[in-house]
Amino acid sequence: MRKYILFSAMVIGIMVCLLIVSSGSKKTGEKKIKLEKAGNVFLTKGQMLKVELDANPTTGYEWAVKKGKDHQIIGQIGYLEYVPDKRSAGRVGAGGTSVYRVRALKKGQTTLIFQYKRPWEQNVPPVKRYPLVIEVK
Repeated sequence: MRKYILFSAMVIGIMVCLLIVSSGSKKTGEKKIKLEKAGNVFLTKGQMLKVELDANPTTGYEWAVKKGKDHQIIGQIGYLEYVPDKRSAGRVGAGGTSVYRVRALKKGQTTLIFQYKRPWEQNVPPVKRYPLVIEVK
């Protein structure tokens, strides 16, 4: 009987901890934006941002990310990743989405500049250029 009570108390304690952790994650949940022009986004400390950009690597173009001076305000999560369009699966030359993720580390403001260009073309301006101002409160 004593073991049962101890076990029950332990299970309840774990459930309470999980409830506290999951309720706190709503405040710092992931924000998602589809970037199609210059923009601004507001985050809270600890919050993640997922930036989606239309892309088609079969054309030779790819997204490059240039970080602002205050790049310590955000931290990159993983690498710029390409996700093929599910509706065009198996079609040659079909496009998709490039995904870039960051986490807000501290208060302040910084800029990410997304440039769509061919990496081997020097002294050629990008065909698309989207500055994204990120403010962390």
